[in-house]
Amino acid sequence: MWASKATYLTQLGQVYAKITEQSVEAIIVRFFGFFFLAWQSAELWGNLVSSLVLSSGAHGSGGGDSHSNFSEAELDFCGANFCVAETHDNSNLQRPPDSEIFLISIIYLSCIAAAVTIIALFMDPLSRYGERRRGSISAQQTSGVQLLAATFRQLRKPNQQLLIPLTVFIGMEQALIGADFTQAFVSCALGIHQIGYVMIVFGVVNAICSIIFGTLMKYTGRFVIIIFGTVVHMGIFSYLLFWRPHPDQKFVFFLISGMWGISDAVWQTQINGLYGALFRRNKEAAFSNYRLWESLGFVIAYAYSTLICARMKLYIVMIVLGLGTICYILVEIRQLRKERKQKELEKKLEQPNSQLPVEPKKKIEDETDDEKDELEEDIVVTHL
Repeated sequence: MWASKATYLTQLGQVYAKITEQSVEAIIVRFFGFFFLAWQSAELWGNLVSSLVLSSGAHGSGGGDSHSNFSEAELDFCGANFCVAETHDNSNLQRPPDSEIFLISIIYLSCIAAAVTIIALFMDPLSRYGERRRGSISAQQTSGVQLLAATFRQLRKPNQQLLIPLTVFIGMEQALIGADFTQAFVSCALGIHQIGYVMIVFGVVNAICSIIFGTLMKYTGRFVIIIFGTVVHMGIFSYLLFWRPHPDQKFVFFLISGMWGISDAVWQTQINGLYGALFRRNKEAAFSNYRLWESLGFVIAYAYSTLICARMKLYIVMIVLGLGTICYILVEIRQLRKERKQKELEKKLEQPNSQLPVEPKKKIEDETDDEKDELEEDIVVTHL
């Protein structure tokens, strides 16, 4: 479903860019910014629901701000020192009543049913916006097995290989804030009923920054924004390594959540847009790879979640982020070299009586340098 969403947005972005004569890359990122603005707003409403339900029960002390459920000795084992195997004595981490969990589940399931109904009734099919264009996977009637094979063939492309570490990190950092930050820092020091309020800040800031970065990319380029996201996330991880969370420092919890929302908005908009820009003719296979490696990041993070302490988890994500950033820079270097060659070729073509060497033909199956992906597509808009 995630790959379908990304393909849909990328195709619409290409059509819109062609109609308005704007940069394809900038428009694709902007469209992803609009999507993540709506998607991250779910953090606001979802966490507001969970917080209100949990705060009204025993865990929330009737919605008050009582600090009676902690001791200084227990707080020494929160934060980077938190280990799942050593939390049985912490009263803040007790499971909520089943009735509250059931109520939250019913509310969320109702929202899912409404969303599916809206999509089925009101969303236009992609065929109305030139899905069956020449030269792409969508132009052919392919089976699920063929699409799966195309997904693995995508791994032969150097740019796809270089983007794997950063894509895995995106899954790991989302698992880190969703599971480890909320448990080791928020729940351990403030209580389970405060998780929703802290995560609301993450969702609101993420939504706002998604639309900002989607628009800002047109003026600064993606490189500056991605490096900014790397610096912010490295700063967050470094601070969490040494910070001892305390209920009297409630503002810090919200500040970290907001900063995390800023950096996550960078990854969600820019990396999705980067995939759409680099692999325009193979969007389905490219976004399938994106979701594959992002999901692997989730799996890895949740697999060792109960086995190691929070400090080691922070070290791991910092290493993966550093490796991913280096590989991303290599992608940008490859793109700059390719653009320079294209400009030199255009200059030679402009010269009268220019003799250009004829390169031998290559089989499409043997192609691994992404040349085909960067060609402009023959998009035919069949309906507006």
